[in-house]
Amino acid sequence: MVTPLARRLAIVTAIVAFVALFIRYSLTISIKIDEGGTVLDGLWELARFYTVWMNTAVFILVLGVAIAPASRFGRPRAWLLILPSIIVVGVVFYALLADRAHPRGSAAWLAEHLLHAAVPILSVITFLAMTHGLMRWGQLGWGIILGATYGIYLIARGALEGDYPYWFVNIPQLGIWGSIQSAVMLMGTFALVTALVIGTDKLLGLSKSSYQEAT
Repeated sequence: MVTPLARRLAIVTAIVAFVALFIRYSLTISIKIDEGGTVLDGLWELARFYTVWMNTAVFILVLGVAIAPASRFGRPRAWLLILPSIIVVGVVFYALLADRAHPRGSAAWLAEHLLHAAVPILSVITFLAMTHGLMRWGQLGWGIILGATYGIYLIARGALEGDYPYWFVNIPQLGIWGSIQSAVMLMGTFALVTALVIGTDKLLGLSKSSYQEAT
């Protein structure tokens, strides 16, 4: 599934993801230490955010593609597990959270846009450069796994700490009915994006087959 171009793009994506995560980790850990906390406190804080989860997952995925293109990192299932989620990270940020962005030009602002724009876009471009036609509609559930796992984790952690990183998952504020509506909308978004990824893969695979037959 991994073409030479996709492998080169994976290297670029891995570098950008690493830089973005390095800035984000450094800033958060520095703040916690300045507040009298520890490195572990900073890591625990970072573990609240789906953006950090998914950019770390993308870094591992594309690094695996770059180092070992014939490995499972290049298989459709691995990309269906991660690509829809990193796309949702970008869409949700710019649709619902961009008004809370850090001051333009700051290191936090740079990390924010690398994590929410550059990495998702580069991930999509890398995917488009790969061999297509191997994904199946029966794999649709793979694109929802990480979002659902994070949701369960967030509910448990929020109940323990009484704090939620995103307003649209703040259960005490939204109430039971509002929380259910939010969960349905989010899972629907994951499913829709996953369907678009599979549909794109099938369309590109069909286009390549038609081209080969014609030539």
